[in-house]
Amino acid sequence: MADIDYFKRVNDTHGHEVGDVVLQRFSAFLTQSLRTSDDVYRFGGEEFVIVLPLCSVPDATVIINSMISRLNSEMCEIGELSLPIRASFGLTVMREEEQKSVISRADAALYQAKDAGRNQLVIKL
Repeated sequence: MADIDYFKRVNDTHGHEVGDVVLQRFSAFLTQSLRTSDDVYRFGGEEFVIVLPLCSVPDATVIINSMISRLNSEMCEIGELSLPIRASFGLTVMREEEQKSVISRADAALYQAKDAGRNQLVIKL
């Protein structure tokens, strides 16, 4: 799972129209950062579920840490605004015959990343 850090601040400071553009750009960034076999789904608010089928934890870690590095080195340009967009990520593995608990585990890892200072990946297996 991925969640834009301090997204409420963007909406409160710059308005919901800017927030909507940030969401669209972040979604596009995620999609462009992944393999063609991967999928991204908006889960609510500024949270996204990223599905990496047949991807090992080490490979997923490389992909996500690469996204974090790119986010940290780029600004989101919206008109005259130049906004830093940072995100926290929670990674887990879907077990056979599992459906809902995988989301809960990924969400728990995501919130561990938030609690640990944001802008990072936490893995919870």
